[in-house]
Amino acid sequence: MIARGAATVRERSAISLAQACLAAALALSSCAPPPVARPLTEAISCLPPDTLAVAGIYLERIRGKESYSRLPPAWFLVLDPFRNANLALLAYNGTDVLVIASGRFATTPPGVVLLTPGLALAGSPAAIRAATTQHAGGRTGAPALVAQAAPVLTKDIWAVVRGGARLPLPGNAANVNRLLALTVHTTASATWDAAIRMDADGHCAAPESARQLEEHLRALITLGKATAKAPDLASLFQSVDLRRDGNVVRLSFSATPQAVEHLLGF
Repeated sequence: MIARGAATVRERSAISLAQACLAAALALSSCAPPPVARPLTEAISCLPPDTLAVAGIYLERIRGKESYSRLPPAWFLVLDPFRNANLALLAYNGTDVLVIASGRFATTPPGVVLLTPGLALAGSPAAIRAATTQHAGGRTGAPALVAQAAPVLTKDIWAVVRGGARLPLPGNAANVNRLLALTVHTTASATWDAAIRMDADGHCAAPESARQLEEHLRALITLGKATAKAPDLASLFQSVDLRRDGNVVRLSFSATPQAVEHLLGF
């Protein structure tokens, strides 16, 4: 076990990591997904019923890439106990962030609860209790959210957020919550390499809501193009593709890891 002070730092860092995953991955593909692997299925079984947002990271895929070394420091603080993990899920319920990691754990990482030899949990005591209880039942407590995430579950980084959820985003990034309020749910994914491809679909209840979402996004993109000073960030805004298909607004762009880092602080 670790001191409460260290645990508090790790919980705050988990929130920062969830912010990065959910705010940076602003997009998603709609193709039919392949079957979900067993480690992901078991990790998903820990999601409690009050889950509002989930982000997934396939650590085994991105760990050896150059872009991984450029992750924000807060990511490393959260991921360090899971250095042997292949997959990590971050779940948010409006109050707590829960980290669910799948891999091979010879020993219990500091500040982590080992649920099984291949499944570890980190977060507040309440979040860990809820995940432990849910896992014992053998099925996820958030089936609708998982079904909505189905098209992106196999992407390097992915996320799904219920409409109206308020994410703990700081500063200007909090504007994302106003956009989420226009959706029934939003899915997002990123293919992580030297160049990062991001895609997102905002699913709205009606065409009018989709039109409003598109207009808000176009205004933000226009502002970004006009004010971005860093060359890599300006290139990111130039690469944005935004379109509306009925009730769905689709956004995609390509960027370097540095540009994504700038975007999170934009």
